[in-house]
Amino acid sequence: MDYFILFQPSKLKYLNLKRCSESDQEEFTIGGSRRRTKVIEELLTSCHSLQKLSVSELTLNSTILKCIIQNGKTLKVLDLSTSYNACSGFEYSNDGLTYLTKRLDLKSLKDIVRNCVYLTELNMDYIKLCEEGFEFLCNNLTRTIQKLSLMRDGPHEINNKNIKELLQRCANLKSLNLTNIRHGFGHGLTHDEKEDFKIQYPHLTIYDENFPSIAVPSMDRDDAVCGFWEIRSKQIELFCGIGARDSPWSWWL
Repeated sequence: MDYFILFQPSKLKYLNLKRCSESDQEEFTIGGSRRRTKVIEELLTSCHSLQKLSVSELTLNSTILKCIIQNGKTLKVLDLSTSYNACSGFEYSNDGLTYLTKRLDLKSLKDIVRNCVYLTELNMDYIKLCEEGFEFLCNNLTRTIQKLSLMRDGPHEINNKNIKELLQRCANLKSLNLTNIRHGFGHGLTHDEKEDFKIQYPHLTIYDENFPSIAVPSMDRDDAVCGFWEIRSKQIELFCGIGARDSPWSWWL
């Protein structure tokens, strides 16, 4: 069997693919033999009522984008970020340095923002947007958003004008992460601009040198919060045809 097919829609509400690598999108090991499969894509396609989704470290391909959009009316927490554990996402600059980025084109960004209208948390750490894309995000992001992470590595598109528009639009925003991990690059706001925002929005915390946990699933098995992200069903067995404890995703269970 080259592909695993789920014939009924999944009832999953919380799906964490953070520890899946790029290769997991293509291959799966059964009984010591490696077969070409589309397990992750099949799982994503079957989901229609997700409330929390993490696709951190995975390429934002058409299947993932389709999954996000088809769950737009139920998604409340979305993690699109990448990290230094990713198999791809590093970009070389003209000065010879390597920056951590994951690209998201303007059309895909617009589709996500326009369809995910009930988000309360969004993580876009290291997601590289064009200037038009960042302006669109700040002017159109759902007003339900409470936590937003825009951590960057090096050159970035963040600016005071767009952040001001974001804050005026999203009155429920309580946490905004603008940390830039690359020494020598700012976070898009001057000290005075940041202080002005603190006065205007006393309920808002702006992070510029910390690492708050925003839309990021817990990886601690003993953490009760982790239950929100674990798959507590037999879906994995349906996909893999083996005991869930033997699957590469056994850390979910």
